[in-house]
Amino acid sequence: MVFHTAVDDSYMNSTANFKGCDITGNTEVTMYFDNASSQHGAFDSIAMTFTAGKEVEVIETLAAACAGAKNPVTIIADDINSTYISEHITACGAITTANGAVENVKNVTADTQLYKYDSGKVIVWADAAATITLPDSGGGDMVGWTAKFISAPTQGTGQKVVTADTSNEDLIGMITAVDNDDSNATKAWPSLQATGNASVNFNSVAQGHPGSYVVITNVATDVWHVSGKAIQSGGSEATPFATS
Repeated sequence: MVFHTAVDDSYMNSTANFKGCDITGNTEVTMYFDNASSQHGAFDSIAMTFTAGKEVEVIETLAAACAGAKNPVTIIADDINSTYISEHITACGAITTANGAVENVKNVTADTQLYKYDSGKVIVWADAAATITLPDSGGGDMVGWTAKFISAPTQGTGQKVVTADTSNEDLIGMITAVDNDDSNATKAWPSLQATGNASVNFNSVAQGHPGSYVVITNVATDVWHVSGKAIQSGGSEATPFATS
């Protein structure tokens, strides 16, 4: 399978290495392959844009191409000659090859809603006051969803990760902290289900310097587990957890 996104930017892999594809945006589909350089545990991804509302046709065309291509070489997307395997594909996007197992990093620069396909990502606050909303786990279909959230590189003044349903979804777990004013001072901030916490906040040095982080995993319907570490200072250190 061949992809051309620019004159000096092409990619080829075999259908035997195809792992699947996912709709990663309203007009974007991403195909995944075992890494072309055979690095264990790594994968390559090819993003393509398509006409909004045509995800079903695009997915089915890609599946047919992988399952029964009659030609030895199948051109999936060619931006150079503007030819595509589906009339609904409009462009070949980023070609990402991993020469080792790497994290999928998503930089957040504004208030952001996360979806099921964001599971496994490292979410980085590149904005001092962005609110990140988790997918709603009330339907029970998010069990196993997980992401890491890092405050960096800007000091948070209103950085928040919050559940979609603050009335019914709970955060349970613990964030351990070290006092930057005294590196020997440590503290643990717990969150019990009975507390009704629904968000983690890095709003000041008292709650978390850049470098503070949490890992949030859905473990049951309306229940998210939180573990993390925070760097705090200022003399008025406070829990990053809140009920709203």
